[in-house]
Amino acid sequence: MCAQKAEAGIAAVEKSIESAKMAARKQRYIMWHFQNTLIYFIITCIVSGECFGVLVGKEKILCPVCEKEITVLGITSFGSYIYERESKYDLIYFPYDDPSFIWMCAHCGYAQAVKYFTDIDQKEKNRLKDFLSTRWEPTSPNDIAIETPNDTSVIETRFNQAILVNKFLEKDDDFWAWFNRVLIYHYRKINPDKAKAFAIAEIKLLQKKKGKFELPEKNRSYLLGEYNRLIGNNELARKHFYRALKVDPVSEARNANTALIVISFMLFITLLFLWIKKGFTKKSRIICTIGGIIVFVLCSFFLYMMPEIVRFQENMNNHHNKIISDRIKLLNTQSE
Repeated sequence: MCAQKAEAGIAAVEKSIESAKMAARKQRYIMWHFQNTLIYFIITCIVSGECFGVLVGKEKILCPVCEKEITVLGITSFGSYIYERESKYDLIYFPYDDPSFIWMCAHCGYAQAVKYFTDIDQKEKNRLKDFLSTRWEPTSPNDIAIETPNDTSVIETRFNQAILVNKFLEKDDDFWAWFNRVLIYHYRKINPDKAKAFAIAEIKLLQKKKGKFELPEKNRSYLLGEYNRLIGNNELARKHFYRALKVDPVSEARNANTALIVISFMLFITLLFLWIKKGFTKKSRIICTIGGIIVFVLCSFFLYMMPEIVRFQENMNNHHNKIISDRIKLLNTQSE
């Protein structure tokens, strides 16, 4: 009986060992496959020069105006290198450096930048439908499809319809301060005269401090320089470029965070003083205690986040300074 149990125990151990060996072989195979995949990926990245590519694909959606099905180009994924594309000189980034992302309906003529495409209410929808019915003849989707970057007539059709739609919707100056730059970027290549006309319109908006920007003062000064350069006002452009370089958002961020920390600390001391003051009721002490804890947590949060905020501002500032420096070099070359 004991012998049988011993044999059964040995068999169980041998089975466990065999299972462990199989698991180890499977693990080695997985690691081998992963390593080879990783090596292939790295080699591909080195050869292509990019670790992340823009992935897009066609998708079907309903036009928000006429409610008919249309095919548009959708975004699957993209990498950080999009911030180094040529469109950065207009502070425009993917997907708006691709005219395919001015979506358009061939049935009713509705055209709009992708992020605003469905941003219309029922009242606007009805008004747009009536308005476009008198200004657009239904056509084949193939007639407005952008197959190559050289389809300038199709690109202009999309832009013209988008301009028509947005003027009808009476979009505000902040919208036009953005959309003008999209138009300027594309018209630089296909119609330089139109690019200059939109640049003049953009300068007027920038002078009124219109538009939403990551670094408002720096970005507006840079764009005033860039668009004055575009229309030939080189000396004025140079002044704006150097003014933009002098703007230091890093110091501003650091000073703002320091001010918040000082204010939080002062509030904490004030609450502490009130807490120890004689004549305070128990309820008042509880309120002061809760307030002190909240202020302490906020102060700690600012202290913890300040290095990250400053680092983010430094990276952003360096990116924009590089753009400005590139344009100053171009301006100096044009002046020679």
